Amino acid sequence: MKVVAQVSFEGLEHSDAVAARIVEYANKLSAHHNRISSLRVVVSRPQHRHHKGDAFQVRIHATIPDAPDVIVTREPSGTAAHDDVYAAVSDAFRIANQQLQDIVGKRNE
Repeated sequence: MKVVAQVSFEGLEHSDAVAARIVEYANKLSAHHNRISSLRVVVSRPQHRHHKGDAFQVRIHATIPDAPDVIVTREPSGTAAHDDVYAAVSDAFRIANQQLQDIVGKRNE
């Protein structure tokens, strides 16, 4: 079942390019984990540094029937890794995929 991702932005302007990338990742995630019933992604920019670029935070909430929700919050770190919104989105989806694989693995035990 293909899930439609709900994408929102907080503290920054909506970006069609970023939203499209999130939809791509969401489609790949739902293709590998077809029991996802809902997927919500929030991209925010909680910090406003004046001398350096702003770091991005990405939150993912995936719901699966008869399983715990998958909640990923990738906070900006001290490194520049999340200064790029695309890297932050990729990192969050990588963690979400790992959590979903853990859930599937536990069900198969």
